[in-house]
Amino acid sequence: MGRSRVAQPLHLFSPRTVRHPGTDRMRPRDALLKLLYERGAEKLASLKCNMNLRFKRDPFQETAVHMLVKGSKVNLRKGLKSRRWFRTEFGSRTMWYMLRGGEEVSDATHESEGELTREHLLPLLDELPYVAVYLGFLGIHTPKELRKLKLQLWETLNAVRYFLWDSHVVFVDAPKDFQWKPNDYVKVMRLEDLCVFDEVVLLDPNAEESLTSHDVLNADVFLFGGIVDKEIPRPGLTSKIPCDCCRRRRIELWGSTVGVPLMIHKLVFAVLMARYELRGDIQKAIIKVMGSRERRWRLAWEAITAYKEGKDPLEAVLRKAEALGASRAEVVRALKMSGIEGGKLAERLQAEHSGEDRH
Repeated sequence: MGRSRVAQPLHLFSPRTVRHPGTDRMRPRDALLKLLYERGAEKLASLKCNMNLRFKRDPFQETAVHMLVKGSKVNLRKGLKSRRWFRTEFGSRTMWYMLRGGEEVSDATHESEGELTREHLLPLLDELPYVAVYLGFLGIHTPKELRKLKLQLWETLNAVRYFLWDSHVVFVDAPKDFQWKPNDYVKVMRLEDLCVFDEVVLLDPNAEESLTSHDVLNADVFLFGGIVDKEIPRPGLTSKIPCDCCRRRRIELWGSTVGVPLMIHKLVFAVLMARYELRGDIQKAIIKVMGSRERRWRLAWEAITAYKEGKDPLEAVLRKAEALGASRAEVVRALKMSGIEGGKLAERLQAEHSGEDRH
């Protein structure tokens, strides 16, 4: 059983992400690809972008975000000696991102000066969806929780940049003395301002209805509660966000919220991944962003549930572990966490595996 990881490098995108020339309103990566396509530049290299996780996952997206936020440009008159590294399809062509160090020359170079600028990208970009974080409860947090919340807000911006860019991030009902705003592209709005949009989805773990693929693919705004309760438990606080125009939805995995990540940025990444890469499949996206701790909690819950229903808990756990991409060590720890039969389930698993190894 292998592990799943967030944001693994993908060197060839699925057909779902392929855009064609002439398509209106698109993501930053697609807007950049369109501009390059129209100018006959099929190979791009960069002197600006760092080899971070976002760049490894999609260098066209990271380059477009860099142009939008940092003001860098694409020089169509300058080639760079480099090697082919990352490919994606656009229209009828294969577009390549190249890394410095090879013998082939790129068609264009991402650098400080050039013909393609953020002003070329902006008219092509879709304004929506907004990824909004409600900060109306900021005042009830402890200093330590506020520090963690600030970190989550930064990580939320980072998650958005994998798919969109800073202009899609909205801080909602922030106090007047709220001073953390990464740049002028991130918006600050009142909660009632969101109600001008047709579909505002509030992600609430206590909502009566679960998030559907329709919600994922069609929402104008995804609203998340800016709540950290590491020191003081605040169950049900998201349900108290006063949004009459919101459709309240909970994110589930196989009918339960157990194991669904609690941190805002993980949920943001999952929702946007589901929208742009997985045809609205939020459950598949949740599995991809789950960490080891979340997988263990879910597997322990599966064991307890199966035991209460008179089923074999070990069989139930092994079946779900395969679907989650959990490691054997995670399965053993989850079985011990369940407390069933005083930890004998873990011993049984280890004994069965020892027997298989001998054969």
